[in-house]
This record gives sequence, structure tokens and C-alpha cells, in this order.
Amino acid sequence: MRGKISIFLIVSFLVSLFVLTSLAKAEEQNKTNQKVEVNLYYDLLPGIDQQAYQEWAKKAIAFVMQSPGLIEFRANRNVLGSPFVRSTTVWQTLTDWANFAQSEEWEKIAAELRDSFGVNIRVEIWGPSPIVPEPLRPKK
Repeated sequence: MRGKISIFLIVSFLVSLFVLTSLAKAEEQNKTNQKVEVNLYYDLLPGIDQQAYQEWAKKAIAFVMQSPGLIEFRANRNVLGSPFVRSTTVWQTLTDWANFAQSEEWEKIAAELRDSFGVNIRVEIWGPSPIVPEPLRPKK
């Protein structure tokens, strides 16, 4: 029994060390002020009040636009169907987005989306590619 406990403690220590190392690497990358792009996807619930949804969207966009660290906001609809909505925000750092996402006001706005308008909600957070860190554009 003692041998099993010792092995468990060693494995637990190694896992903790790995997690701490990963967090330190993420923190170090954040210190370089790498931009992040956050995509919010969702489908609209059938039969929603379109006017109420537009009012909610205006309120949400106004809050996003005044958030510290925001570089850009874009919104799109999927011409092929689901997910129906994609909003993309670009932030100066991951910390800027985290502060925004954890704010009391955004939590209220996101809850209203979940409760009244959206389904199949998901968020993706993208950082720059180590191979292609900046956009490439064709020569004209």
C-alpha cells in the first residue's frame, strides 16, 4: 500500500510540475504582448424577438467597444447556416480579453445571450502562428 501511495504522490508531483511549467510559458508569452483573436459562435433560437435581439446586440457591441485592450471587433453571419453568428474581437493581450470576459457587465450580457437568444454557443481563442505571425497578402 505504501508503494502505491508513493507512486501516486510522485505522479501527482510531476503533473503539478507540468501544469506550473505550462502556466509559466503562457505567462511568458503574454509578457510579449502577443495579440489574441477571440471568436464567439452561436445559433439564434427559433422564433426570437428580432427587435429585442437587435437591442441586445447593440448593448453588447457598445460594451465591447469601450473595453480596454480591444483592437478590433467584427461580426459575420454564416451564409451556409450553422453557426449562424460569429463575432470576432482582437485584443492586445490575453489578459485584456480575460479581464473583459470576467467583468460583471459582460457576464450579464453573456447570460442574456444564453437565456434569451443563443444556442450552441462556443468560444475559440487564437494566438499568432509561430510560422506566419502576421497576415500575408498577395502583391498587386
